[in-house]
Order: sequence, then C-alpha cells, then structure tokens
Amino acid sequence: MQSVLSQEVPLELVFVANGAKVSEPILEELRALPELRILRLSEGHVSYARLAGLRAAQAEYLCFMDDDDELLPGAIERRLAQMGPEVDVLATNGWLRVKHDALMIDAAGAARIQEDPMGAFLEQNWFASTGPVFSAARLDPAWFDMDRRYFEWTLLFFRLFAAAARIRFDPEPSFRKYEDAVDSVSATQAYAQAYVDHLEELMGSPELTCRLTREHRSRLRRKLVAALNERASNELARGCRSGAWRAHWRCLSLGGLDYLPFTRKLLFTAGARRLRGRTG
Repeated sequence: MQSVLSQEVPLELVFVANGAKVSEPILEELRALPELRILRLSEGHVSYARLAGLRAAQAEYLCFMDDDDELLPGAIERRLAQMGPEVDVLATNGWLRVKHDALMIDAAGAARIQEDPMGAFLEQNWFASTGPVFSAARLDPAWFDMDRRYFEWTLLFFRLFAAAARIRFDPEPSFRKYEDAVDSVSATQAYAQAYVDHLEELMGSPELTCRLTREHRSRLRRKLVAALNERASNELARGCRSGAWRAHWRCLSLGGLDYLPFTRKLLFTAGARRLRGRTG
C-alpha cells in the first residue's frame, strides 16, 4: 500500500477486501486513510473483486494491483503520460522477484510484442495484472465480467484482442511482482488441471479467436497439446490410469505425435500391474 500512497499524482483509491481471510487489524488501519475507499466482499474471488473495484471507480484511467505487488516510484505518472486518444490500454514491464529481481520482458521480447502482440503473448505472458492502465471511456466492463479463479488475466487479454483494443507496451518497468510464496496459486494441482480447460475454452470460442492468424492458432494448439501431456503424466502419477488415457488420446488427436512414446509408458504400467496381480 505504501508504494501506492507514495505516488506523486492524485489518485482515486479503491481497496477491495474479498473473502474470509482478511486481517481485521490491517483493515482497521486502512479505514483510517481518508483517501481510501474500502469495499468488502464475502467471497474470495479475484475476478469478482476486480469487477467490483472497476464498477466503483470514477477516474478517467484505471489500473489494478494485487496485494502482494508494489509500484515503483513515479510509475503512475509515467503511465499516464503515455495515455492518449490512440491508446486504449497501456501495458508495462515489471520486475519479477524470485529470490532476486529479474526483468519480466527483455529487449528482444519487447521487440516481438511490437511486431506481433498476440504471437508474443502466446510465447510469454507480458500482460501482467499489475502492469496495464485502461482508458475508462473505451473500456467495456463486460471484458472483466467472468467467473474465473485461474487464468482470468489471459482471458481478458484475448477479449481485448478480439475487440481490437489498441494496446501499447512500455518496456520500462513500473512495478515489482513477488512470486516466491510457498502457497502460490500457480503451484497448486488445481491450477495445473484448470490450464487444459482454459486452453480448450479459448480454442473452442470463435468470438475469442476471430482475429488469430493461422500461426497463432497453431501455437495455441501446441500449448494445449503440451498441457494435455502434462495432465496425462499427473493423472498417471496419482494412479488414475483412465484419466491419463483420456488426456493422452486427446493429446494425440490434436497432433501431439511427439508424445506418442507416453503410450508405451501407459501400456507398461498396465502390464506391470497385471503381473503384480498374478504374483501377489
């Protein structure tokens, strides 16, 4: 919060406390800040929280910030200086802290974004949740209306791209994102399982893929094939052979012939279990 309050431009601040795991002492401290408006949601749902904050805000430009991230000095001033009638969304670079700082997007990545924003996005997520600034006048709240706990920011990017929103990328870092928490959502099994569903939803939606090139579609399919192979491996590791077979056959049906050797692993596992059953 201190990194936000220290910005040198006037801000409208909306803090959304969502879910039951809210520190009441910290919330009381925040209520003492006259420049801060607090919304309380009973459900701990990040998509609902962002939508509630968006609907409550009245500023000309909007940006979002997760509670474990921080803005760099002068970040908001630099962002606002680049907004104008030709920019609907400004996305910015940032530092990723995993033990030490690393720039999220290097110079080569920034050049790829300039040439092919969607192609670069399918290679590396450069649309971090703390990075973008949105023009409120050219923003459709429906873009943020989603029942998503995972990959909500990826879905938002696809919606923006499908709507031909004018997105500019600033290679200068304006925030720091911390990802060294042991309970990071991205490290959970549920997150990994949801990844396949997310990619299949994208591929199956003409509304979201209407502006994708053939190469974009091919990259998206390759990501789905790899995710299906990972799901098959995870299912087999936890002893669910039927789930492993389903994911593996789906992987092969989408052209994932590079993962054909996994068939042998599935057959070998089945044979070994039958042998143990005879000798047990």
